[in-house]
Amino acid sequence: MLLSSYNQLLERYNPLDTMYQVSTGNHSQLLEKHDNLNASYQEHLLNHSELQASYTSLLSEHTQNIRSLIYVFIATTTIFIIAAVYLSTHAHKKDPRDMPT
Repeated sequence: MLLSSYNQLLERYNPLDTMYQVSTGNHSQLLEKHDNLNASYQEHLLNHSELQASYTSLLSEHTQNIRSLIYVFIATTTIFIIAAVYLSTHAHKKDPRDMPT
């Protein structure tokens, strides 16, 4: 009777053990895939950080270029206005000796 019970338990245990072994293998594969995915994520995160630094550098350079262009535009406009005022004042000043009588 005891041997019969033992055999029944053994018959039930063997399929369960097989399923456990399969589950353990699946779990190991999932862990390996998770590690690969995590490594890929870390690599992408590093690439993103490098791209962000590059973008920030380029944006700073672009901002400096725009600022320089604005300064050049302001200087050119100022020179043009000064030249226009100078030429206008001298064009309207006439020497009385140059007036026909």
